[in-house]
Amino acid sequence: MPANLAAFQRAFAKAMVSRGASEFDRSPGFAVYRNNATTSAIEALAGIYPTLRKILGDSGFSAMARDFFRSNPPQSPVLAEYGEGMVDYAGFDARCARFPYLADIAAIDRMQIESHLADDAPDEIGMHLGQVSDDEWVKVFAVLHPATRFRWFVTPAPSAWLALRGDTIPDAVLPWRAEGILLTRPDGAVEAMLIDQLEYLLLGGLARGESVATAAIAAAVASPGADIGPAFERLLGSGAMRCFEKKEKDQ
Repeated sequence: MPANLAAFQRAFAKAMVSRGASEFDRSPGFAVYRNNATTSAIEALAGIYPTLRKILGDSGFSAMARDFFRSNPPQSPVLAEYGEGMVDYAGFDARCARFPYLADIAAIDRMQIESHLADDAPDEIGMHLGQVSDDEWVKVFAVLHPATRFRWFVTPAPSAWLALRGDTIPDAVLPWRAEGILLTRPDGAVEAMLIDQLEYLLLGGLARGESVATAAIAAAVASPGADIGPAFERLLGSGAMRCFEKKEKDQ
């Protein structure tokens, strides 16, 4: 690419997201290009963060998305992947005073689109639950679904997110408690559910590559009095784990 053409493209792209005047302002159609780029970015962000949009309203969300676009223009033509930095965007600061866990809601929206865009699970070639004997779990490892996403929050954002996604207005004051959420896509559509600390710790161990036995013991030790059996069965039923693989310790 000629150096002058590359320089022109960089200047043009910079002018598209700039609030100030530029050398292109007098060019025919430039305002249309700028408006179309901004509108496309706002629409893409609205699709990625629908719950955030519901909370802020159309005008409030559009204003924040426009500011985010101007300081964080897309780096890829795939707009569905745009807006990763939205969760940490400084524009949340003022809005969080009215909705304390707004950034957490946005983070879950992001998890949802990541789960939606994740690869399909490969054909199952591993072991199933019925093929594993009691004394083999120390050598058995879970294969998570590629769309599995989970996170622990110190706020009730997961409950609020699930309520809002289900078109239910959450209680004015949700009990302030830490909660976890799991999203995965076992049958083509993203599904979400609340998880407790034991389930979160168990999933974390499995995701780090610990054997089922090792992850279960560590999670149980960190959650005294909790029953690991029902937690494991619930996670298995969610589709977060596709199958199991048996490996020797030195592998």
